Amino acid sequence: IVVGLLPSSHSGAKPSPAEVLRVRGAEIVDGKGRPVLLRGVAFGNDVWTNVRLPRRHHDEADYQRVAAMGMNAVRFYMNYRTFEADAAPGKYLDDGWQSLDDNIAWAKRHGVYLILNMHVPPGGFQSLGNGKALWDRPEMQERLIALWTAIARHCKGEPTVAGYDLLNEPVVT
Repeated sequence: IVVGLLPSSHSGAKPSPAEVLRVRGAEIVDGKGRPVLLRGVAFGNDVWTNVRLPRRHHDEADYQRVAAMGMNAVRFYMNYRTFEADAAPGKYLDDGWQSLDDNIAWAKRHGVYLILNMHVPPGGFQSLGNGKALWDRPEMQERLIALWTAIARHCKGEPTVAGYDLLNEPVVT
């Protein structure tokens, strides 16, 4: 499921990632069918500088601040290098999964949903005309598909993950 940030008429209690969100018509709803309005910010995770594990970008305190400001969602930028090295495509790195799991746990503790966003896929950052290798080299496309398959399996049924942004700002060649 790909979930966007949709408006809702719900203005009740702050939702908590206790059940998987779903789409009903033009609304995002929780497990009880109550509309959920996602309000949030993006965590850039140093994706443009190709920091493999953005451990210094943010920590649990930042999720606490997001919640304290009345927000309940983080668009979570990802770089494929967090999960695999170019020298060993398809061999996923345990510390990359641990980093994702840490963020899921922190978000969950503070009632914040994550929208996982592949900001830098294999083949490179898409915006500003870069990242042509994703479109020109089929093996890069296969790597992206395999990585998203692994992420989806890893996060399956995790209510903190509200959605997946499969590819940020694609620029096809």
